[in-house]
Amino acid sequence: MGNEWMIGCVMQLPPDDGALADDLRDGLRGLLKTMRLLRGLSAFKHVGGHAGMVALLSAIGEAPNGSHVKDLAADLVLDASTVSRSVSAAVAFGFVERAADPADKRACVLRLTDAGRAALDATHDWYEDLFASALGTWDRAELTALARSLNRLTGDLTNHLERQRTP
Repeated sequence: MGNEWMIGCVMQLPPDDGALADDLRDGLRGLLKTMRLLRGLSAFKHVGGHAGMVALLSAIGEAPNGSHVKDLAADLVLDASTVSRSVSAAVAFGFVERAADPADKRACVLRLTDAGRAALDATHDWYEDLFASALGTWDRAELTALARSLNRLTGDLTNHLERQRTP
């Protein structure tokens, strides 16, 4: 079942919109399934088969002064212990290095190594090639509409979920 409970909760349309609800549910199910496949393929090709590694490396790479586990956990919406285990794997693969935090000697700062940057760059290139090939027949208006709709969907869902999380 996976994320189907979430899809069912999202689909609170009037009873006369059954076909639209079915289309939305099927579309979201298909998107989630495709994202799992995509995540697994990119991880297998470039980061040693660890599906969460690409997101971790991306988050670390976006922090110009390095990252801390607690900040990564918040950014990735994961438990700190999960992120810590993933960081250990990234260090073991040679993708990430730990360094003493100059502001707090008890803490460490995480930075991408050259190998980590190369793996992340290769992954980004792979994604660009994949999307260029898969969406090559889409015109600019279709791509713009897709981008707008995806950004609206993720923004609205994130805002809704954040309101539910806050007591």
